[in-house]
Parts: sequence; C-alpha cells; structure tokens
Amino acid sequence: MKKLFLLSIIVLFLAACGGEAEDTNEQANATTPTEEATETEESTEEEPTQEELDAQLKEEAIEADFVAINGDEVEEDTKIHATGTIDMVMEDGVMDEFMFTTEEGDGYGMYIVHNLDMDAEIQEGETIKVYGTYSGKDEEMSAPILSTTIIEPAE
Repeated sequence: MKKLFLLSIIVLFLAACGGEAEDTNEQANATTPTEEATETEESTEEEPTQEELDAQLKEEAIEADFVAINGDEVEEDTKIHATGTIDMVMEDGVMDEFMFTTEEGDGYGMYIVHNLDMDAEIQEGETIKVYGTYSGKDEEMSAPILSTTIIEPAE
C-alpha cells in the first residue's frame, strides 16, 4: 500500500512538472513573434528608404573643388558631387575603384573614387556624375578619395 501511494505521488508530481514546462514554452513562443513584429515595425518606420537617402544626398552635396579638397580645406565626410571622366579602372567588382578627372575652372582635378553603388556599370572614358563623401587622401598618390553611393551618366 505504501508503495502504491508513493508511486501515485511520484506520477502526480512528474505530470504536474511536465505540464508547467510545456505551458512556459508555449507562452514564450507566443510572445516572441509579437515582440519581433513590433521591433520590425518600429525599425521600418524609423529608417528612411534608399530613395529618400539618395534624394537627401543629392540635395545636401556640394560641388567638388579640387583645390580646396587637396589643400585640406574640406573636412572628411563632407557630402560632395562632381562631374568628370573615368580615366582608369583600378579595381573592378563589387567595390570598384577608379581614377576620375574633373574640369574645374582653369585646371583639372584628379580623384580616386570608391564606388559603393552596386547597380552602376563603369567604363573607362565614360563621363559621369558622382555623389558621395570626401574620405581623405590616398597615401600613395596623395589624391582625394570620394566614396560614392550614386553614379549617374553626366547630363
């Protein structure tokens, strides 16, 4: 009789413990998708679209002035736009790198462009307009570096 009573208590105890664990997991799983959906909605509302970012860059970018940039009169991360010709493609691929020459005033400006526009197709000799930021000078060539996110055919 004692064995039967002890066995009944153990079975009830195990059944009670097992039921709570399943309920806890079900509750955790039920709240997780809701929390994820809320976080996704919040991040979507806060982040501007790529089109909005491109429009903002075009609006805020100043025309490149090689003399001022090369003379360290322009701060790094300044939003810049420039129109010129691709002289030499140095690296072709996901992050293209090319030499870019602009006609400014009575002279020419020469830049190294890091292309971050994945949709842009570049070819030597092509005249384009770039939008991006001034990223300092290349250590080997002392040429200003433009990190561009928008490359368009020149008008």
